[in-house]
Amino acid sequence: WNIGNETIFWTRREDERIAFCKFLESIVQDVHAIDPDHPVLYTASAANDIVYLKKYVPSLDIIGINAYGGFDQLHFQLTDLFAVPYLVTEFGSLGEWSRNKDPQGVPFELNDESKMGYYKQYAHKIKSFYGYCLGGFAFYLGDTTQVSLSWWNINYGARKKYSFLAMEDFYKDKDYRRPPFVVKDVRLEKHTLSPAQEFEVSVALKNVLNPEQPVEYSVIVSTTSDAVLVEYPIQAVGRPVTSESPVLKIKAPEKPGIYRVYAVVSQGDYASVLNKSIVVKTPPPHRE
Repeated sequence: WNIGNETIFWTRREDERIAFCKFLESIVQDVHAIDPDHPVLYTASAANDIVYLKKYVPSLDIIGINAYGGFDQLHFQLTDLFAVPYLVTEFGSLGEWSRNKDPQGVPFELNDESKMGYYKQYAHKIKSFYGYCLGGFAFYLGDTTQVSLSWWNINYGARKKYSFLAMEDFYKDKDYRRPPFVVKDVRLEKHTLSPAQEFEVSVALKNVLNPEQPVEYSVIVSTTSDAVLVEYPIQAVGRPVTSESPVLKIKAPEKPGIYRVYAVVSQGDYASVLNKSIVVKTPPPHRE
């Protein structure tokens, strides 16, 4: 039973943290009484939470931890502070809070090859700590409440992305397959546009496409969030433009604001995605 997720981290007042932990301890004891055959865990977002859990929630059987890097330090903090097993309840590529921002103030999103590298690296690190560490879950968030449509997605619709392939091979204990193509760069004709202005998008790939399968290039625009870790409804704007060519034209949204422009390349059951941001501004009135 997993009771609670990152509550201590997002609770700012000390008295509220302590009150929550005492409440959590009472729930853990109740669950043990109802179902003594299954362990109970709480999921923390940082090792700092463990101090509270050790002091106020001694009945926990397992510590859950959401981790996006620093596994060596995290492992020793957990094992030194609280001598119970832990489970990595989330791991994945770097979050928006750790990325530099572009001129529009939008965090740069890693390409699919870089994301895959983090998933693969962290999965092997978790495996190396088996014992105290019971394993881990590769994180998949979805496409509506991130800062982009693709930040923590390991697939694009029904198509798999590079991170999916790497995790599939890892969990099946297989050798990693030949690297697929990835979108290496997205070049935009302009980054500042007028409402509904047409502009050109060029897609550059790394690694070769399969010459025996058709390929589809697609461009889509979405809203973006300007806040970190806020449940923000990301929405596609307008219809995607598709082509067999890596150079496409699409219109900017009609409403002023900051948007992301995604280049999606699909072939067979695989896809790769990368994006850049634009800003749409209403031009000043013309004066004679």
